[in-house]
Amino acid sequence: MDNTILVAPKFEIGDEILELLKAAKFPVTVAAWVLSRGLGGWQFVIRTPLYDKLGGREAYGRLIAAVRANDPASMLFDDVRLMGNRNPFIREVRRVFEHRGFKRGVSMAGSIGDMWVDDARFYYVK
Repeated sequence: MDNTILVAPKFEIGDEILELLKAAKFPVTVAAWVLSRGLGGWQFVIRTPLYDKLGGREAYGRLIAAVRANDPASMLFDDVRLMGNRNPFIREVRRVFEHRGFKRGVSMAGSIGDMWVDDARFYYVK
């Protein structure tokens, strides 16, 4: 499978999603496209404190409302995965970037937390 074909359009969608979330003041502390068989392919992973505070269902509802407020109903959310701070993947990502600093577009692969990651491209880690 050619990863370039899969990644290029999704990076643009990720930028759009993050801009819409920023405009809606939806808090994001980690955002990355992650390719993992455990996730079922490429997923746009977002860590938000709302997931821990309100639970997954309410956090997804707020994410969808935030994005749809300025976007047509054509936006699909099948490839968006919210995670909480207790998720081992998120904990490891934050630990790694805390020590080495973050630069947009950096890639990682291998065992990250409890997940095998074939590729991960990061937009944001706080």
